[in-house]
Amino acid sequence: MSRDHKIAQPESVYLDILNAMSNFAGIVDREYRLTFANRAVMESCGYSADDVVGKVFWETPWFNRSKKSQEIVRDSVKKVLSGEVERVQTEVSAFKKDGTEFPTIFNASPLRKNGEIIAVVVEGKPISEQKMLERKLKDTIEKLKAAQEELMTPVVQIWDKILALPVIGVVDSYRAQKITETLLKRIAKTQAEFVIIDITGVSSMDTEVANNLLKTVKAASLLGCTCIITGIRPEIAQTMTHIGIKLDIITRRDLYNGLMFCLESMGYVIKERQDQV
Repeated sequence: MSRDHKIAQPESVYLDILNAMSNFAGIVDREYRLTFANRAVMESCGYSADDVVGKVFWETPWFNRSKKSQEIVRDSVKKVLSGEVERVQTEVSAFKKDGTEFPTIFNASPLRKNGEIIAVVVEGKPISEQKMLERKLKDTIEKLKAAQEELMTPVVQIWDKILALPVIGVVDSYRAQKITETLLKRIAKTQAEFVIIDITGVSSMDTEVANNLLKTVKAASLLGCTCIITGIRPEIAQTMTHIGIKLDIITRRDLYNGLMFCLESMGYVIKERQDQV
């Protein structure tokens, strides 16, 4: 506590309780000055009592390196002291004496005597470990999402200048969009001349998805790549016929025939193997 600022301390029982807390805990008076802070947390942050006690709370070294944190703490304390709110809980950045920043959940609640608010009890819980776990969880989710999308759009190179995209399962508008994005990137990267889109594993296809498939074929052609659709089921052929795209695409019965078409278009001569006797 500064020598020229005398502050009336609340009952010692409050101080004993606050001192026993493992997280930061303190008391801010009606002049917004910190009258008490538990010793253990001050020491863990490298501060002495003279560094913090007796100062306007949001101007203490815990917060004075961040204008945003100062504003949040100031507004929270003022709202609780005025009785505008009963409790404030928010996240702020706090700082150790060496400048190390650590995210903190900040709480402010009123301290009453005879029904009158005489001070504010402030608490701070460091959440650096929690934030680290959140980042790891977010990174893991992003990796799983990327892996899932890769499985949704497994573009593989089966021959020089020839890509294949086997599509299996339900194809909704989102997946159709991802197929287009992934395929166009692979075409640009590999400079492929042909892409075989095999939909043998697709049991049904609505009009929107069929239109997306047509857009994919057209987009690929703008990159100088020819698309061949293979494995079309009768019900899917019916859907495609209804929207008039049957004549706009090259189709083959299955992946084998699609590959033969690509190889022959590239000038390869396909001969059946004759085993020697």
